[in-house]
Amino acid sequence: MGYGATLEAGVRGILTEARQSWRAARHRPAQQSATGFPGPRRLLHHYCLVLAAAGLLSGCAWWSEDAAPAPRAELIGVRQLDRDGGETRYLVTVRIVNPGQEVLRISGLTCYLHIDGTLVAEGFSGPLASLPPGSAMRMAVEARANFLGGLKLMTGTAAPSSRDYRLELRLRRPWHLAPLTLTDIGEVNIDK
Repeated sequence: MGYGATLEAGVRGILTEARQSWRAARHRPAQQSATGFPGPRRLLHHYCLVLAAAGLLSGCAWWSEDAAPAPRAELIGVRQLDRDGGETRYLVTVRIVNPGQEVLRISGLTCYLHIDGTLVAEGFSGPLASLPPGSAMRMAVEARANFLGGLKLMTGTAAPSSRDYRLELRLRRPWHLAPLTLTDIGEVNIDK
C-alpha cells in the first residue's frame, strides 16, 4: 500500500469518526437546567452568535459606500519653464473640485502626467488648504521630466496640435492609509 493510499484511508477514517460524533450530538437532547432553560454553555453559544451577527451587520453599514460624489481633477494647462541639465521643468496647472458634503483635507499631492501613453513628468506638493464642500481649488505643480520624457514632450511642441494626456493625482489625506487617486484624460497644448 503506497503513501497516497495510506493518507486517503486515514482521512476517510477521520471523516467517518467526525460524521458519527456529529450525528450522535445532533440526536442528543439539549442540556437544560432545573428551571427548564437551556444550560449555561448553550446560552453562551447563543450570545456569541448574536454578538457576532450584530458586529458583522454594523461593520457592513460602516463600510458601505455612500452616494456622495467623488472629488475630481482637471488639467488646465502645461507650460515649459526651463532646462536644468538633463531635466526639463514644467508648470502643470490643475484644478481640484470637491462636490461632496465633507471637507477634503490634503496633506500631500503627487502628480503624474502621461502624454501619448508615456509618463513624461512627475511632481510633488506639500500640505494644501482644505477644500470646503462644493468648492474648487486651482494650483500649479512644478513637474520635472527626465531626459527621455523631455524628448517625448519636445517632439510634439513644434506642431501646434493638441496631444492626448492622462493626468493622475494622488492625494494623501490625514488619517488615511491609501491615497485618493484622481484621474483626468483629454487633449492639451504644451505652451513654451
